[in-house]
Amino acid sequence: MKRSFRGNMGSVTTLAILRGIAGLASLATVMGLLARWSWLCELASHFCVQYVWILSLSGIALLILRQVPEGLFAISMALLNLLAITPLHRRAPTRKAARTYRALMANVLSGNQAHDKVHRLLRETQPDVVVLVEINERWLEALQPLTDTYTFTNHVLLPGGFGIVLLSRVPVERTQIVRLRATGLPLLVVGLMLQDQRVTIIGTHPVAPTNPFRTKHRNQHLADLAEFVLVQNRPTMVLGDLNTTSWSPGFQHLMRRARLRDSRVGFGVQPSWPSMAPSPLRIPIDHCLVSHHIIVHQRRIGPHIGSDHYPIIVDFSVL
Repeated sequence: MKRSFRGNMGSVTTLAILRGIAGLASLATVMGLLARWSWLCELASHFCVQYVWILSLSGIALLILRQVPEGLFAISMALLNLLAITPLHRRAPTRKAARTYRALMANVLSGNQAHDKVHRLLRETQPDVVVLVEINERWLEALQPLTDTYTFTNHVLLPGGFGIVLLSRVPVERTQIVRLRATGLPLLVVGLMLQDQRVTIIGTHPVAPTNPFRTKHRNQHLADLAEFVLVQNRPTMVLGDLNTTSWSPGFQHLMRRARLRDSRVGFGVQPSWPSMAPSPLRIPIDHCLVSHHIIVHQRRIGPHIGSDHYPIIVDFSVL
């Protein structure tokens, strides 16, 4: 009797835990759908991949325990999240190009001392254009030996981890630093000549959405960025730690308004932050966005460079 009682209690406890997990993940999914109206709901929108796994596994476990309604509901919520992810895995046909170029973007973390890892990464990957964010004076000094290879450089230094540097082995036609009107944070803008086409490269880094005010600040940054991209009458690439995933309303507005495409489409989610977490727990907040005149041939996450972000590497060509 005692053994049977303990077994029943164990089953009840397991069932309660599964119901709690599925319920919380379902609630977070619904919150993500309401991201436009609440800061907390917006935060919940970033974890679609994690919700798929949590809801799928808990739903299957509930079905095994013959909790059919709860199990089916959990699986249906998992499928809802899966719908948001699947477009990133749909590979579109690409045209062959006479030449491809490589862009690399990384949030190097201002306090990161592993400068040699960044040097090694650039030597091994040989990107044509590099955008690094969270640059400070120490990082600029550490990057100085690279100027023999990257003869065209520009940077902007700001406190709080908002410095940006752009390195290019391709001749630069123009360069400017644009301060966004509403937020005061910079866009580092460079014009290059690639395949007889004038191309605009934009490096940027909005604030992290850690409270309602900063979330509004970041969204305004993305909205102003969209307006700037819209008036660039040439192929354009945006590189930066945007402090948002592709499932937030602010990011989606940027993509629609600026008529940009996510370089991840066809290559999967590719989560980049935080680097100390295992891949299933990371989210994709480091981005390369391109206009319709730029074709992405390959995109991947680079190795660990001592930062809390992984770098992204994109091979592309210009029509």
